Amino acid sequence: MVEGVDVYAVSTWADASKPNFPPGRWLREEGWPVPTLVDDKDSSVGRAFGLHGTPFWVFLDGTGRVAGRLEAELGGAGLERALELLGAQASTEPAG
Repeated sequence: MVEGVDVYAVSTWADASKPNFPPGRWLREEGWPVPTLVDDKDSSVGRAFGLHGTPFWVFLDGTGRVAGRLEAELGGAGLERALELLGAQASTEPAG
C-alpha cells in the first residue's frame, strides 16, 4: 500500500447474529491479509482509540502516538491520500 507503513485492523462490535461471526474465523476464511486484533465484548481496544462509529481509522506515528483519527470509508486511494497528508503534516512539525 504505502512503503514504510504497517497496517493493522481491529474487529470490534462483533454481533453473534451476523454471518461474519466469530470475526477471527470469518476473516481467515475470507483471506483477509491484514493482521487483525479481535476486540473483546466491551470494545476495550475501540474505546481506547476513541471509536465512535465504523469504519474508524487511527494513524500512529513511528513512536506509537496517535497522529490522526478519521471516521470514513476511504478505499485504497482515500487511505493513501490520508497517509500522504499525515506524512506532510509530520514533515512540517518542529522536531523534538
